[in-house]
Amino acid sequence: MRALNRNVERTFSSSRKDTQWGRFKAYLAPLYRTKWFVYSKRPFAGPEQVLSYLSRYTHRVAISNRRLLCADENGVTFNYKDYRIEGPVRYID
Repeated sequence: MRALNRNVERTFSSSRKDTQWGRFKAYLAPLYRTKWFVYSKRPFAGPEQVLSYLSRYTHRVAISNRRLLCADENGVTFNYKDYRIEGPVRYID
């Protein structure tokens, strides 16, 4: 928590006097007083399997290149499939 706080302070140092900064610090204050207990079991398949599992989710791209149709100064257009509605692929720009 302290490392996170230092990082946030560096990131938002220009807005410390802002009221939002004060509210954010007040929100975090109870978390510092909490005695955290982390319970985790040993992985069944070993640490390599855990890293393999996590890497599938931590390094994902939000929108793949094949879905991007256009990107210019006016915006970005990409396609998507709405699974709630049968029919063609839709476009967002």
